[in-house]
Amino acid sequence: MAARTSKATRKGGMPDSWKDKSRVSALANLLADHAAGKRELSSTQIKSIEIILSKTVPNLSSIEQRTIDERDAIPENQIVSTLTSLVAASPNVIETLLRIIIQTDPGAIERVKLSQGQVEPDAAVGPILQ
Repeated sequence: MAARTSKATRKGGMPDSWKDKSRVSALANLLADHAAGKRELSSTQIKSIEIILSKTVPNLSSIEQRTIDERDAIPENQIVSTLTSLVAASPNVIETLLRIIIQTDPGAIERVKLSQGQVEPDAAVGPILQ
């Protein structure tokens, strides 16, 4: 009985992408063995492997993020509207929001009061934080 062969084998061997992955894996294994002390490589060999890998395997610094988060496009007025309805529905949520604001940006409350002309600098934050 004849041995079965895959279409890739009958048409001339493995696809190029498989060959590339195999080569990259072999080079990575060489570097891993060198790092583990199982194999000695000269600095020229290491540099050559590094160059080949840099041309075949994407570097994390060169990968571009293509995912767009829908929340990044929410207009400020919609956020304010949502917060307003949350506070109206549950008044105690404002205390939680104030704690979050004070923890993340302690000067925010003072800046808001100053922009509205309500208090002098340094007088605004003291009572709120107590």
